Amino acid sequence: MKILVTGPRNWKGQACYSALYEVLRNVRADYGVTDSEIIYLIEGEAAGFDTMAKHIAHALGWEVEEFPVSDWYPGGVYNPQAGHTRNQEMVDSEPDIAIAGILPCEKKEHANQPPHKTHGTADCIERIEDAGIPLVEVRPNGES
Repeated sequence: MKILVTGPRNWKGQACYSALYEVLRNVRADYGVTDSEIIYLIEGEAAGFDTMAKHIAHALGWEVEEFPVSDWYPGGVYNPQAGHTRNQEMVDSEPDIAIAGILPCEKKEHANQPPHKTHGTADCIERIEDAGIPLVEVRPNGES
């Protein structure tokens, strides 16, 4: 089984850890994955949600497939599409399910906008949904 994870860089603290741990720990039971079946975690190597999921996956004995952004500054010029490209590469790796950590955007320049998800996570969720991959949303208060 392949599980794609995406979530905010500011995913931190005990409540966030506990919510994510519970979802990952229950994958075998919730999705009928046998003890002999290998679980692969697909993650984008970002701080916060991805890193926490990676550590939990290692503790659970899972394999981890890393998709770091490698082209933020090609030729010394910032590439604002680099994260979106990485998100699509993760989706194209054909995961069976996706798990997204949900926190509100905290950008100061968006303070006057209606509440919305962090931007990289929202982008990846849209790509996941467009690909028809089942999605589980996780929030630090334990709601899925």
